[in-house]
Amino acid sequence: MDEIRAVFVESAPHRERRALIFEALDLYARLIWSYWPHARLWINGGFVTHKESAPHDVDVVFLVPSSDFSRVLLSEGDSLGLMTFLNVSADQPNITAPRVQPFGGLIDSFFCPSDIPIAVETWRDRWSMASTVDGSGYRSDIEKGFLEVTQ
Repeated sequence: MDEIRAVFVESAPHRERRALIFEALDLYARLIWSYWPHARLWINGGFVTHKESAPHDVDVVFLVPSSDFSRVLLSEGDSLGLMTFLNVSADQPNITAPRVQPFGGLIDSFFCPSDIPIAVETWRDRWSMASTVDGSGYRSDIEKGFLEVTQ
């Protein structure tokens, strides 16, 4: 985490915004590891770049065995608040939201069962490519990396 702070907060543009996102990421990682001590975190998105525009959030996939994930969900339902949900409805207040993200939208987080190879490869493939569009509107995919963090 110290290296992530040095490279993607201290040495990157939009330092104030990145510092806020990093604080959320640091706390988020500690919460994930309190539920799943052996979880691996894959970190991706605009936060782990030096783009000219400020990042909106940090993208995280946490990898744990499906049985460990289920055990924690059944015993400690509050861990659900650590994940991003799409197409959410709530009774109080009565609202529907297209996307609900942890930490006030600073984290975009998803679970990946580490014991299901096709799920791991799907996330690895998705996060190893970036789409670019040139001036003529041509879209191409380029290979890129992402970060893996463990406790």
